[in-house]
Amino acid sequence: MMRDKQRANNRLGCRSAIWGWLATLFMFLLFVLYACLGDRVTLGDDVELCDPVDHADLADMDPIRVADNAAYVPNQIIVTGTTVDIERVWAEAVDQLPELRGTSCLNKIATGDGGDQLDSDLYEIPPAVDEWDAVAAVYQAVLDLSADGEKVRVFADPNYVIGMEIEGDPVNGHGGLIGSLESAGGLARVAAAAPVQQGNAFDLFRNQWAFEQMAGGLPEAGGDGIEVAIFDTSSYTSGEYTIADRFTLTVREPDRMPLDGPDTSDPKLAHLNVADHGVFAAGLVNGMAPNADIVLVRVLNDTGQGTLRDLLAGLEAYNVARNQELADVVVNLSLGLGFQRPAIREDVAALMARVAALGDPICEEYLAPDNRVPSLQNQMAKMRTEGATIVAAAGNDSLFEPYQQLQLPANFDQVIGVAANNIQTAPSCFTNAGQLSAPGGDGDTGAGLCQPKQITALCAAQGGDCIWALISTVNPATYESGYAYWIGTSFATPLVAGLSAQIMSQTRATTPEQVEGVLMCAATGAAGPLMEPATANPTGAGIPTLFNALDRRCAP
Repeated sequence: MMRDKQRANNRLGCRSAIWGWLATLFMFLLFVLYACLGDRVTLGDDVELCDPVDHADLADMDPIRVADNAAYVPNQIIVTGTTVDIERVWAEAVDQLPELRGTSCLNKIATGDGGDQLDSDLYEIPPAVDEWDAVAAVYQAVLDLSADGEKVRVFADPNYVIGMEIEGDPVNGHGGLIGSLESAGGLARVAAAAPVQQGNAFDLFRNQWAFEQMAGGLPEAGGDGIEVAIFDTSSYTSGEYTIADRFTLTVREPDRMPLDGPDTSDPKLAHLNVADHGVFAAGLVNGMAPNADIVLVRVLNDTGQGTLRDLLAGLEAYNVARNQELADVVVNLSLGLGFQRPAIREDVAALMARVAALGDPICEEYLAPDNRVPSLQNQMAKMRTEGATIVAAAGNDSLFEPYQQLQLPANFDQVIGVAANNIQTAPSCFTNAGQLSAPGGDGDTGAGLCQPKQITALCAAQGGDCIWALISTVNPATYESGYAYWIGTSFATPLVAGLSAQIMSQTRATTPEQVEGVLMCAATGAAGPLMEPATANPTGAGIPTLFNALDRRCAP
């Protein structure tokens, strides 16, 4: 009996010793962890990271209201990089700026391949943190993590507003430009659409000077097997529509736009009619390439506003729906951020320059002073790698100013930037410089003044084939004839998109580089890569024509 009791006491003593030893070890590990991390908590408590399997869904986003002159959405930034690098950078950024604790993922916008193609995630930062402070913390974290020569590709952008300026003066309250839909990054000074009267509306469309200049008249065929995807506004909901008894337009739109537009009763917006902007562009694509399929993806609301996130999500959703197979696709972007968009804060620009100088060619390209919207350039690079030919409007920022450079995304290397010219083939008075040019109308009726805001009303009053504007399709619910007058680099762009579809369907050009070479040859008579735009020569290589594009001398 005594032996049994002694054995029990021995077992109890052993257990106590083991538990004591484990407690000592646990305290030692806590001490080591504290010594290494100080007061830093786990990343899960700091930042809610985006789920790698999550995908962009506009329906998940609550509508956001921004001030009419806002440059970007408050309390939001877009972070671009690999999932692993984003996690590391957030951990470092919170050390730099502890106020970032509580940052949460709104959703994953785009998914990369783990290499050069990167993820883009939308984050909501705490209200007390300035957007530029958050962006600065990300770039400082990249610099700190790269100190030992390690490559870290992570970028950050404010969630820029892309939309219509509502003042004649291009400078907003932030000292910069809001991107403009109608001007594709430029001016509400370019007029709203005006109706073409019923009767001979189609004949006016068919015989207009723009098609004569680009194709010797309205093409009767071409574009077979090619899809042109237009990212824009839409006056139609999701579905398929027969437009002007000529072509089928497939419309895709989100369940709701996450950005609420300004009050449409605002008298400054009363003259604007921009919901048909995308339908107008679609009519010009069909005019140049009547057999091409046309998809209109709505990324801007009815007053012509959206966000950088909306555009990225629309591009990614289209890309996913196509299974990343874009070799037979032309992307049309008659929108963008103005080249004079709200200035990047000086200290942030300095951090970007330091990251660009680390030796990584992707960082160097995306953070070049003329680019610096890396989330958008990453998406353009991804879609071009997957085979898409991308054309975008140069912008209309040059009214009363020297010719300005391309806006974004037209300025990216992955994109063809299109300027506008008039009936005399001279630069339109409002156009920015582009790599190529196409008819876009003009704001100068001969008086030596650039007044684009007056042009469409003048065209509607006089009727006929107005030499200062283009004619294309709109929703008949807007104008009974189903056609309207409009001007801008926004509408030079779909003419080049349609011509690109012709080239892809009728020549051996199967890559974006080959299509660019044919366009260059079609404008100049000499094959070669597209030239860099120069403000001294705003129409770039000139006007590519269908006749030249199909000439065997331009064959790739």
